[in-house]
Amino acid sequence: MLMRLLRRLVAGDAPLRRTVSDDVVARERAVKLHRDGRLSEAETAYRTILAQTPDDAVILGLLGHCLTAQGRHDVAVAVLSRAVALDSNSAETLFNLASALKATGANARALGYLQQAIQVTPGFIEAHIMAAEISRLTGDYDGADEHFCAALLINPNHAEAHYNFGIHLYNLGNPREAVDCFRRALESKPEFALAHGNLVAVSSAVPGYKAADIFREQKQWARMFADPLTPSAPQYRNVPEESRRLRVGYVSPDFWKHPVSNFFEPVLERHDRGEFDVYCYDTGRVDDDINRRLRTLADVWIDCAALSDDDLARRIGDDRIDILVDLSAHTKNNRLAVFARRPAPVQVSYLGYPTSTGMAAIDYRISDPVLDPDGAETFSVERVARLPHTYFCFRPPPELPAVGPLSALAAGYVTFGSFNNMTKLNAETIERWSAVLSAVPGSKLFVKTKSLEHVQMRKRLTEAFAGHGIAGSRLVLRGWEAETRHHLDHYNEVDIALDPAPYNGVTTTCEALLMGVPVVVLRGDTHLSRMGASLLRAAGLPQLIVETPKEYVEKCVSLADDLAALAALRSQLRERMQTSAVMDEAGFTRALEREYRTMWQTWCRRPPQTER
Repeated sequence: MLMRLLRRLVAGDAPLRRTVSDDVVARERAVKLHRDGRLSEAETAYRTILAQTPDDAVILGLLGHCLTAQGRHDVAVAVLSRAVALDSNSAETLFNLASALKATGANARALGYLQQAIQVTPGFIEAHIMAAEISRLTGDYDGADEHFCAALLINPNHAEAHYNFGIHLYNLGNPREAVDCFRRALESKPEFALAHGNLVAVSSAVPGYKAADIFREQKQWARMFADPLTPSAPQYRNVPEESRRLRVGYVSPDFWKHPVSNFFEPVLERHDRGEFDVYCYDTGRVDDDINRRLRTLADVWIDCAALSDDDLARRIGDDRIDILVDLSAHTKNNRLAVFARRPAPVQVSYLGYPTSTGMAAIDYRISDPVLDPDGAETFSVERVARLPHTYFCFRPPPELPAVGPLSALAAGYVTFGSFNNMTKLNAETIERWSAVLSAVPGSKLFVKTKSLEHVQMRKRLTEAFAGHGIAGSRLVLRGWEAETRHHLDHYNEVDIALDPAPYNGVTTTCEALLMGVPVVVLRGDTHLSRMGASLLRAAGLPQLIVETPKEYVEKCVSLADDLAALAALRSQLRERMQTSAVMDEAGFTRALEREYRTMWQTWCRRPPQTER
């Protein structure tokens, strides 16, 4: 929006200038500072102009834009509100006011100003895109659809419109359509890194996509956005001694109440400090109880969300990190571009997204024999380092409620359930679950996920099941809850959990098993579709793993047909989980450390001239 405002300034929409010598020069200087990213200086320059012409709507608009860019959204709202009061026909200023309001959480007011901007300039695509995003965030999915369609009618080749529409469709559980949108965005804008990164991430969740297809996208992304950043002969100051104490660095935006932390915290706490110094590079901006607790467990904690990729890579090199571990891969807010710069001699991918990054700059990928059986190396640029039992080490929340009796015994019917994110509930999964409900007369399905707080999402999901002959009365739909204990207690209303495919549950599967609920898992042929099988195998429950959709339905029916056996299994599951490899924190961490040590020794033995 800066360029739109600047064009207004150049066109002379501002109040009459006083003299060429003082007014025009001052404005040109302020604008140049703004364009150059010298925001605090630009702010001062704008305020100096306003001291002479306080009712200059264009300069107020530029000042508000400058304040928003600095993250000072409350002040920006006040300044932009004044600009709009002076000139309500500036679509750009209306848009910037909406953007600042959105950042403060005032979504309803923001949407009102966006609609006003669209009335002033009907072809304002960016306003439609932001209106669609706000509509989605507030649960008006129909409104989001309308705004995205309006944007694409204005310009069918608008890359950002296709990209944001793809995000919207993925959140609705339509990964295939989302991938199509990302492809359209890339057709219009091949250098669109975010669109290509999301294409890589979401393609793994598309039913029917093969590992070879996903791997091709990963390598293409790396060729365009990562490999060009990688030095041909990186120089390191790390001492190549095989047995010395090592510095391991973890990079993530998800050191907060995020699923990654459920699996990372036990490793962070259990690391052998005689063998490793542990550095955490926090690239996120969330400060919560978990973030504060994780800080106490690291030897060195670095807040680096504000650092550029170059600066963060330089900091990691200055810290002389020996083994650098990425915990996000192609997920939101990742810093793969830092890893592309090869700031550490050994670089590893783990946890955040369990598949290849496609990057030559990452040496290893942590996995296990179920996730990556023999031969899976074909679809990995990184060398696969398999842990002996499972890729996952789960630490449950401390407030686990007690496991109650089997719900079906009192209710008189079996309740299936899924507490997975809506993004995983694709059309094929809904069809499979409908087949389960049809095969078990009188049964119900309890679906619990955040987006079901909204009426439109509940309506859409109900209609999706109705398309397979399942009446709405057989669905129990609940939104999320802030209190973890209350959320987990709802598992006492579920008898059998249904795992989605191909994007399996992980945290939800662990929580279900700890709450005494068996999880039926359909194993696929990609990494994401074998996560459930990895967990069940490590938990000693291979009998819950099936290989075909037909077997999936049959397994659910057999469990539902024997309530006595189901009740007995329920009473055993928590103890079985707690004594399994999935929750063996010390054993898991020692195995991971052995892999790290082997990786380091391999690097030490590598002739210098062969370093990548």
